Amino acid sequence: MKADKISKENIRVFVMSFYLSFLQDEIVGPFFIAKLGEDIHSEQWKTHLEVIVGFWISLALGKP
Repeated sequence: MKADKISKENIRVFVMSFYLSFLQDEIVGPFFIAKLGEDIHSEQWKTHLEVIVGFWISLALGKP
């Protein structure tokens, strides 16, 4: 997906897409699976992803 402008939703979609592919990596994937589990829809993953999305939103859009 290519977007014309940065938005909260675009950042959220990008982060989710990144992590879904990231988990397939044979080097870093097992580390995150060991820490957060295999189910990216679990509460641990939801908490982690919200932090990451919030971080990128604050950097890209200048919002806390």
